[in-house]
Amino acid sequence: MKELKISKGNVKMGQIPSISLPPCITCRPDAPCFKECYARRMQRYSNVKNAYNSNLELYNNNPDSYFKQLDAALCINRYFRVHVSGDCPDADYFRRLVTVVASNPGCTVLMFTKRYEFVNEFIRDGGAIPDNFKIVFSNWFGWKCKNPYKFPETEVYNDGDDVPDNWLLCGGNCQNCACRGVGCWQLQRGDVLAFKKH
Repeated sequence: MKELKISKGNVKMGQIPSISLPPCITCRPDAPCFKECYARRMQRYSNVKNAYNSNLELYNNNPDSYFKQLDAALCINRYFRVHVSGDCPDADYFRRLVTVVASNPGCTVLMFTKRYEFVNEFIRDGGAIPDNFKIVFSNWFGWKCKNPYKFPETEVYNDGDDVPDNWLLCGGNCQNCACRGVGCWQLQRGDVLAFKKH
C-alpha cells in the first residue's frame, strides 16, 4: 500500500504534523500568489517535491487509502495541519476531509484555503463544519475570497505596511500558538489574521 507522506513538523510549524499536496496544480487556477508562492519555492528540494507529488498520486489513484491513512494520523494527534502546500484539488476531496475530521473530535485540524467555493457550496447544500475543523480563507493583497459564512480570513502585508488595529498578527510558530490556545487555532468567524509576506 502506498504511504501517505506526513511531515512531522518544520521551523514554523514546530512539531505539528501535516500533509501537503503540490502547489499550483492543486490550487485554484486564478490564484493571485502564483509567482510568489513560498510552497512552489520549496519544491527545489527533491524530497519535498517527491512527498507532495506522492500524496497527490495516492489521492488520485486510491482516495480511500489516502483518507484512511489520514484518519489514522488524526486519531493519534491533538493538532494537525492540512495543506502547508497545495489546496483541495476538488469538491469531493473537501467533503471527505470534513468526514474524516468530524470522526476525530480529539484532534483540531487547521486548513488555509483559497478554494472557498468548495466550502461555501458544502454549507449551502446543508453540510456542517465540525467544531474541530478550523478553516481559514486566504486573501492576497486585495484579492478577496467570497465569504458569505464569515469564516476567519488571512491577509498578507509587506514590511512597512500599515496594518489595521483589528488584524491579529501571526505569532510565527504554530506549535507555540496551539499550546497557548491563541492564533490560528482559536480564530472565530469574522476574525482576520495577518501574515508578513514570506
